[in-house]
Amino acid sequence: MANFSVLENVPEYRSFAKACIDAENSFKTSPDNCVKTSRTALESVMNWIYNRNKNLIPESGEGGLLYRQLSGKNFQKIIDQNLLRRLQWTRKICNDVIHVPPKVPTDQQAKNCLENVFDLVKWLDRYYGINRISKSFDRDDIPTEDTLLDSALKYGAAALGGAAVLGLAILANKK
Repeated sequence: MANFSVLENVPEYRSFAKACIDAENSFKTSPDNCVKTSRTALESVMNWIYNRNKNLIPESGEGGLLYRQLSGKNFQKIIDQNLLRRLQWTRKICNDVIHVPPKVPTDQQAKNCLENVFDLVKWLDRYYGINRISKSFDRDDIPTEDTLLDSALKYGAAALGGAAVLGLAILANKK
């Protein structure tokens, strides 16, 4: 079972669960896609935290919203400092991959990004008293290849697309 699949059944996490699950599933495609979607997941989780806790205010000044959220004084007071450093690293590696082509992340860097986002989710789960996540991140649980269902959907869609094209060609020839 994938790491972030635990979020699917937690209504409180609906706003960021899909982004986290998509990030983990994108590892099957490439470390590059995984890092980029991890950035989206990190942003979604941070937005949830800031929307939930009105005492948190992003730092003002230069930088994007994620940078300013991670730099917020009140956020830095409540978050574990080791986790904060890992989140800042994640933001930076994601920025490098997105904005400094041809920066290509390694499998290890992509897995680190996923783990850091997971640890943030686990932290917020404890901090905000929801306590629905008991598992720890397991790198062996990261999906690395399509499941039977993924393959069926992918090839089924391709087959349906081919059938639609064939149907259009037949209709065009009747005219």
